[in-house]
Amino acid sequence: MVLFVGAKDLWFLTTSTMRNILSTKSNLLSGKVELHVHLDGAARHSTLYELAKRKNLPLPGDGTLEDLEKAIVRTEGISLYHFLSPYKFYNDYYKGDLDAIERFAYEFIEDCSKNNVAYVEVRYMPHKLLGTELYQMLGYEGLKETVRRVYQGLKRGEDEFQVKSKSILSCATKWPVDTVPDTLRLAQNCTHYGVVGIDLLSIQPETGPHGRFFGGVQYDRQAVEIYHTDRVGHGYSVVEDSNIYNSCLQKRIHFECCPWSSYLTGAVPFHTRTHPIAQFAKDNANFSLNSDDPTLTGRYLNEDYQLAQSWGFSREQFKIIMWRYTSGDIEVETYLSTTETDCKVILNKIWSNMN
Repeated sequence: MVLFVGAKDLWFLTTSTMRNILSTKSNLLSGKVELHVHLDGAARHSTLYELAKRKNLPLPGDGTLEDLEKAIVRTEGISLYHFLSPYKFYNDYYKGDLDAIERFAYEFIEDCSKNNVAYVEVRYMPHKLLGTELYQMLGYEGLKETVRRVYQGLKRGEDEFQVKSKSILSCATKWPVDTVPDTLRLAQNCTHYGVVGIDLLSIQPETGPHGRFFGGVQYDRQAVEIYHTDRVGHGYSVVEDSNIYNSCLQKRIHFECCPWSSYLTGAVPFHTRTHPIAQFAKDNANFSLNSDDPTLTGRYLNEDYQLAQSWGFSREQFKIIMWRYTSGDIEVETYLSTTETDCKVILNKIWSNMN
């Protein structure tokens, strides 16, 4: 997939640079870990197209798969609003359709397998998947059934593709309703469905651990100092404030970084000479590389690693990222299945990359 950038962006990402990135035959690690990816932001275009056709719902352009892909995939780093805007129409293709949602989860694990992922934590908002109308009818029980169906799809994928997965439930204070109380209850009651945490996101100033793409370092400060989170989504603006950045380095706060979406949301301008993720690596910060929203970026995790390679990341640096999962910086084993055998299988895949 070719990235088309506006004239203002060509200063840094030239056509030849993009060609080199996308054609790289990277010797990328197997047994990777992914901690920041949205389930409905990882749906296959072909599946969305099939759902829309079956339900006789409007499709963009001439109604072809190619036109759907063109309408969904972001190619310029304009704004977060622009990046997320395709959700407005394609959410209708699956909301309230639990069979489709379970299928998303199953296919997601297959795609993780194709990208050499050994362990993944996938996040989603049960309220959004269920939809407003069904939520009003079914309430909490409808949300719980949504979580169960996602788990069922993930588990089928796990059994077939040998990728271990857990779920993080996303919530927001304004959805149009406050989804936090329901989500906290689900997180407490659905651990048997693989739920290991919650993700607080919002476009309001009270943004929490899902670090805001825009608005400055004050939002990262709130995530760390008010919410006392040990993991922050994105968090690129933290490098702008040496005090909060040094505090994060000392506390080993983990940054869930997403290379391609950092550009395509406009969070990091294309012309930035030193990407914040590259700065994290230079300063030995605690961070990971993730895909965020493959449906919208048109790229999966391997291509995020390729982009990091274009910034100068070496195979040894990728190994350091993997090492963090077993060093105590972020203890993946605490999130894995309670069975010791499952835990050892996943950790062995990670350790194999450090030999």
